[in-house]
Amino acid sequence: HHQFSADLADFFSAEPLILRAVSCQKNEPQGREFFREMTRSRGGAELIENQALELAIDSSGGIPRQFLTVISNAARLAIAQDAKEISRDLVVRGRERAMERFFYALRDEDYQSLLGFSEDTSPGPRLERLLRLAAVIEYGKVASLPRLGINPLCLPLLKRYEAAHAAEGVAAGEAR
Repeated sequence: HHQFSADLADFFSAEPLILRAVSCQKNEPQGREFFREMTRSRGGAELIENQALELAIDSSGGIPRQFLTVISNAARLAIAQDAKEISRDLVVRGRERAMERFFYALRDEDYQSLLGFSEDTSPGPRLERLLRLAAVIEYGKVASLPRLGINPLCLPLLKRYEAAHAAEGVAAGEAR
C-alpha cells in the first residue's frame, strides 16, 4: 500500500521534461487566434481591451496555462480596483506577478545559460533544467530538431540580471 501511494504521488507530481507551446509570434496568426478563441469561449472577449489581450498573448509564450495565469492575475487586480474591463496596465501588472515564479526559481547559473542561449544550444543538464522550469520553451520541431525559445516572462528578468551585473562590473572597475 505504501509503495502504491508513493508511485501515485510521483505520477501526479512529475512534470513533463519539455513544455510544448503554441507558436503565437506576431507573424503566426493561427496560434494567436487560438488564444483569442480561448478568451471568447470563456466569455472574456468583452472584459478585456484588445491591446491588453494582445499583450497577454505575447506574455504567454504560447503556453495556455501561462496565458490564463497572466489574465487571471490581471482580472483579480481589475476586481480589486472595481474596473469595468481588463486594461493593458493591469495585464502588465498581472505579467509581473506571473514572473515572480521565475524570479525565485532561477539561479545565477540559469541566468548565465539564458544569456548564452541560442536555438542551437546543445542538450545537457543546464538546458534540461531550463526546460523543466519552463524558462525555455519548445515550439515544435524544425528538421527533426526542437525549436526552442526563451520564455517571454524570463526576458525582463534576464535584462534586469544583465543590467545589475553590468553595474557591478562598473563598480568593481571603479574600486580598483
